[in-house]
Parts: sequence; structure tokens; C-alpha cells
Amino acid sequence: MSEEIVEDMLEEVAPQAAGDYLEIAQRYKAGEELTDEELDTIADVAISILRSILSHFDAANSPIDEYEGDEGELILDVTAPDLAVLIGRHGRTL
Repeated sequence: MSEEIVEDMLEEVAPQAAGDYLEIAQRYKAGEELTDEELDTIADVAISILRSILSHFDAANSPIDEYEGDEGELILDVTAPDLAVLIGRHGRTL
């Protein structure tokens, strides 16, 4: 995917995600504990951005499983029959 496409995509998605997320990001950076609702907002924004990226690979409707990792990180697991185009040769696209 070219840098121009990525920039266009960010211009499209970023304003939608910016609202609630910016306030949550500031609270997180300040070391405040986030509520479950705020964590859900972060997950929703991440899924929205991921779906936007997947749409450029004709995989926008792929199932996305979300779960918390060992250290509290958000893990989004995309399942689709052929994601090789997304992953790229030797993982270079990602």
C-alpha cells in the first residue's frame, strides 16, 4: 500500500476517532486508570481503523476477535481465508 493511500485513509478515519479518544489518551498519559467504558472506546476506535485498512485489501468484513493480552494490551485477531496480501512476503507489508 502506498504512503499516499495510507495518508488518505488516516485523513478519513482520524477525525472520527479523534473525539473521545484524545481525552482518553491524555488521561492515560497522565497515569490515570481508565474505566471499562473508556477501554471499550479505545477498542472500538482500533477496530474501526483496522476495518478501514482491511477494506483496501477487500477484507473489511473479516471477523475480528478482540482480547486482552498478558500485560493489558489490546490484541485484535483478524481471521480470513487469504490474508497473505496483507501480511506480504516475509511479513514486510505489516
